[in-house]
Amino acid sequence: MMQSFAIPIYTIGYNANIKELKVLSQINEAAGINADTEDIVYHLGSLLNTWM
Repeated sequence: MMQSFAIPIYTIGYNANIKELKVLSQINEAAGINADTEDIVYHLGSLLNTWM
């Protein structure tokens, strides 16, 4: 269903390596981030910079 809408879904796993988040973000070629406390700010900043 999500593939038919062609809307990318960006997922963020915070201190969790959840396989389903990666699968969900790959449906329409979006990014999936798995970040922990030390690098969450860097990863979120990188994700937002790609949109601009």
